Amino acid sequence: MEQQLICGFPDQWSEFQQRNEKFLSRLPALQAALNVAFLRTFDTTGPEDRTVFMLGRICSEEFYEVALLAANGYGLGAQRLVRSLYERAVTMAFLSDHPDQIDAFMNYHAVAQFKLMQAVHESYGLGVLPQSAVEETEREYKKVKDQFQVTLCPECKTTRTNHTWHKLDVVSMARACFINRFGLRSCTYV
Repeated sequence: MEQQLICGFPDQWSEFQQRNEKFLSRLPALQAALNVAFLRTFDTTGPEDRTVFMLGRICSEEFYEVALLAANGYGLGAQRLVRSLYERAVTMAFLSDHPDQIDAFMNYHAVAQFKLMQAVHESYGLGVLPQSAVEETEREYKKVKDQFQVTLCPECKTTRTNHTWHKLDVVSMARACFINRFGLRSCTYV
């Protein structure tokens, strides 16, 4: 007898449908909107539109992954993905409102690569990574490092490299987007 692979918990499927009737009744309209937005040929001339589009496309995929996990009885897994989905959606909205920040968002990749290289060196020692990769990572990091310095102590002017691409945290970005989109009050981000 051939073994059949079943992923998730079949008894959870009907319970999910009962708990989420309204969501499921509206899902086809949402799917159609996502298809119009993201299943198309996308012509653009600059990184601003491409970056926002790709972040939206990733959010779309993550939405389906959350739904798949939740419908199959993996609610905790779905909850873990919701945070990254939310942060990515806020970043996408913020960059859409502030396209002048795209370069900072893209340039932070060099910082992340440098931090990863440092972690590899700390964990496995020097010499694990090819010297050419180390040199390139250091070179790219030095090009953008000054953009991401934050002051730790205003008195002695001690700085460090920021843990993220922008000085605003995700909640502050979300607030700025909300204010910008709904005009509750003027807001200038730092």
